[in-house]
Amino acid sequence: MKLAENFILKPNKTEQIILGCLGYASAKLYNVANYERKNYSKDSNKDFPDWYKQKKELKDHFWYKNLPSQTAQETLKILSDNWKSYFKSIKDYKSNPSKYTGKPKPPSYKPKDSKFNFRFLNNGFKIIDNKLRLSLPKQLKDYLKEEYSINQKFLWIKVPNELLSADRDYILNNTTRLEFKPLTNDNYKLILIYKVETPKIKADNGNYLSIDLGLNNLATCYSNKTKESFILDGGQYLSISCYFNKKIKHFQSILNSQGKKTSKRLKQLYQKRDRQISHLIHAATKTIVSYCVKHNINRVIVGNIKGIRDNNDIGKVNNQKLHQLPYDEIYHQLEYKLKLKGINLIKKNEAFTSQCSPHTKKVTKKYAQGSNRKKRGLYVDNKKAFNADIVGAFNILKKYLQQRRKGPEIDLQVEGLNNLSKYYWDQNKFVA
Repeated sequence: MKLAENFILKPNKTEQIILGCLGYASAKLYNVANYERKNYSKDSNKDFPDWYKQKKELKDHFWYKNLPSQTAQETLKILSDNWKSYFKSIKDYKSNPSKYTGKPKPPSYKPKDSKFNFRFLNNGFKIIDNKLRLSLPKQLKDYLKEEYSINQKFLWIKVPNELLSADRDYILNNTTRLEFKPLTNDNYKLILIYKVETPKIKADNGNYLSIDLGLNNLATCYSNKTKESFILDGGQYLSISCYFNKKIKHFQSILNSQGKKTSKRLKQLYQKRDRQISHLIHAATKTIVSYCVKHNINRVIVGNIKGIRDNNDIGKVNNQKLHQLPYDEIYHQLEYKLKLKGINLIKKNEAFTSQCSPHTKKVTKKYAQGSNRKKRGLYVDNKKAFNADIVGAFNILKKYLQQRRKGPEIDLQVEGLNNLSKYYWDQNKFVA
């Protein structure tokens, strides 16, 4: 399994010049290769310029030679991956155009004089005395010497102290790739990709945690092991979204009046919003994983909400909230963090889980009673009130067990739905 660790690099003047040249060359090479793809015609009787063809034919190009060979190949690979996503979107658009607001467009060119991501693979760098030593191509070294009087064979970058602790030596010793992402103010986000040995998935011990994802309640969980439920409050996510949406809308209106599309300030707002939401999701998934480890839970069943945003109009404000929450990122972080503990994550279709009573024998359309869901967050059955999201989480587990033919063997107690606790956001973490 490959994991990532990152930090913000604030380079000195020399480092800014060298990294700026690499980022600029990466953007230029990306545009050159993208031009070939955009202007390809089947009438030319030539093969489409895919990654294998372009890395061979462009190896003597000026911008290719201004990058280390592997770095140039990785830039072309990023472009190739973007085109693969485009072709996939086009295919999906043709089969289901109602999912899209417009026809997908091919990858665009990088703006003039901009910098783009660039990567160093393990043959392009070494870690020596807690420093990253990056190899530089001859053409770039000659340019730096002539233009800036910089006479360096390598670029040295100091690893921050937080990555030098004893328990993190493993990261440095097993790093296989570095990726630099240009930020504002000539800073960079440096991502270290490293390998870890994937633990074996533990055997099914009959202890489960089911999760119902949402907005006001980011994650509602039920455990048959502890006979209790808990909720991770989604208020912090809604607060972040509301604040940055207002800020972004304000600056976009100013730019529109000036005939501009973007600015450094607008990019900063997007980056800050994404960082805060990413941290929130990390904290939420970490809380869930810690709970599973503490209570010896080996299986986590989460509601699969793929397609929930398609043709689902719940009002302008709620539509925006729903479309912005990165559910795929939640699934991804849950999956890899659980896998590191030997716990299996299972996605389960959650159809009718919020409409069926927790007392029903099966979770199917036949037993669905939508009228029991009186209002947002309230489910009433036989004059007894339940939290609607907890009923959903409970039924996700019931549905999974029934389909696995384990229903009679597992003790699912409805009483556990009333044994509820809630985690709120406080001091950059979730606390009960």
